[in-house]
Amino acid sequence: MEVFMQSNPYLSYPKKENTVMEAVLPLLNLLAELLKRLLAGLGNPAHRHGLLLPEEVTMMLRISIRTLRRYNEQGILRPLKIGGMRYYLMSDIIESGRGSGSS
Repeated sequence: MEVFMQSNPYLSYPKKENTVMEAVLPLLNLLAELLKRLLAGLGNPAHRHGLLLPEEVTMMLRISIRTLRRYNEQGILRPLKIGGMRYYLMSDIIESGRGSGSS
């Protein structure tokens, strides 16, 4: 077990000539990298609730921002205002597509 601990810098104890900070710094860097990867994997937290930003809706539907505003005015899509931001429900977008395809 002692051989394994010496070969893995994240599990070894600091040598007498090294300070504790030098031993902890690689571990902190590893944790920071793992947190960055975790947060990148989460993406936009609103997506978990089926909410999309206007820019995402325009890209998804391949429409301009002006067309999206017109859809708002016509009641085809209605944004939700949360904390000063506008979001669209994914279910509303899907439902509006079904309605336009059946007419």
